[in-house]
Amino acid sequence: MAIISDGAEAGELTYGDVMLALDNTFACFDDVGVLWGLLGIDSSRGFPMPSYYWGGGMDKEEAERLSLLGGRCLKENSYYVELLYQIQPSSVEAEASNFEERKPMVLACLEEQGLILPPDATQKEIEEAVSSVLTSSGDQGFPTEGSAVVECLGAGL
Repeated sequence: MAIISDGAEAGELTYGDVMLALDNTFACFDDVGVLWGLLGIDSSRGFPMPSYYWGGGMDKEEAERLSLLGGRCLKENSYYVELLYQIQPSSVEAEASNFEERKPMVLACLEEQGLILPPDATQKEIEEAVSSVLTSSGDQGFPTEGSAVVECLGAGL
């Protein structure tokens, strides 16, 4: 895929690279009859990421057919570009920085829910503690309390 090769040569993929790959995906969706829409830009992780939807079909058989075709469009055009963009070092660093900025709000929210963690807890430790609440309490691992704790991870967004 040329976009990935160009990104490797440049040292990173850009938001523009992702959008170029998605333009190809959206054109493919149009060609095969998959409905799609661009919802905007989600920067909640500390770097911009396009938000979109796709699908279609009036019945189960048609929905399954369009899901297969849409999946093929994604895989051939943008899936790997999107994935690599999200896991490249600059994106991982931006996400970590974003979390560190929000961490006091996250910890305060968790404390309100009864989950007290030290101020120096890492993002991984915080996420593991939240996961532990989900898996150790309530119906099917998703009690109201657990859901509230999960929502704390988005504090400050």
